[in-house]
Amino acid sequence: MLTRLWVPLVMCICIMCVPSRSFAEEEDLARLLERAKAFASENRFDEAISAWLSALDRLSGSELATVRKKLGLTCQQTNRLPEAWHFLSLYLSSPDGRDDSMVRGWSQEVEDSLKQTHVKIRISCHPEGASIKLPTIESPAGPISRRCPITWWFLPGAHDIRLEAGGFLSRKFEVDVLPRDDPGARKLVLVPPAPKPSRALEWSLIGSGLALGAAGGVLNVMAWSKNKDLRAKYDTEATYDDARRRQVRPMAIAAYTLYGVAGAAALAGIITWAARTPGGSTEGPTGVTVSPMIMPGGTGALMTFDF
Repeated sequence: MLTRLWVPLVMCICIMCVPSRSFAEEEDLARLLERAKAFASENRFDEAISAWLSALDRLSGSELATVRKKLGLTCQQTNRLPEAWHFLSLYLSSPDGRDDSMVRGWSQEVEDSLKQTHVKIRISCHPEGASIKLPTIESPAGPISRRCPITWWFLPGAHDIRLEAGGFLSRKFEVDVLPRDDPGARKLVLVPPAPKPSRALEWSLIGSGLALGAAGGVLNVMAWSKNKDLRAKYDTEATYDDARRRQVRPMAIAAYTLYGVAGAAALAGIITWAARTPGGSTEGPTGVTVSPMIMPGGTGALMTFDF
């Protein structure tokens, strides 16, 4: 009876916890926005910008447009002109800001000021949608990541840009901006390097070859020691040969079989390693099968490569 009561009780608790957590997050976001508004009214612009940036990823629709507008105007007041241009451009491209002629005029003022000192560069990336971190203001969590492609205003000089994309290695690019660059005409295509192929298959094959070779060596030593004991034990050649055939030869065959498989496994690892293309591609054998074979007069192994 108690077990039956526990199930609906636990379900009720889970159902009640989900909305309460959502309400708590909403209250936290509302307090953050109120705090940013209070900071701005007190001319504590750096703190207001930090609070708005913290809330940015949790907003959407009209709320997001409004915060972008406030960020743009506050950055303009604090002479962070590239950031002001960025946020005002995002606001003006939204349905809320499309017909806002006053903000459009402020944005034009910001752009006219930037043309005197900065260079506008269009940055595209491969793959598209990669995360890019620019030399700009930071949120409390660190530099803000934006999505490629993006247009940004740079001061002449060297700038570090970090690019991150799923399936690629993170990379830092150094971009040299010259004063004579034509604004709007310069384009950069940034491509992060692909990760190096995993060598787990090759190392496992080579390691297996070494382990099998060592096991074959142990068997070979045991066979040699047994043969020595039999030689000392039996007086006649016939009895010695019969005992050797029954007790030593199976160990010797097993040892040489292991030698053959070990050599084949190590060779397969080396061949697979060499078959990888040097540019980081994983094209080449996707699998290797090593099978021992007993042939007339000896032993060997069959290697099969899957492409």
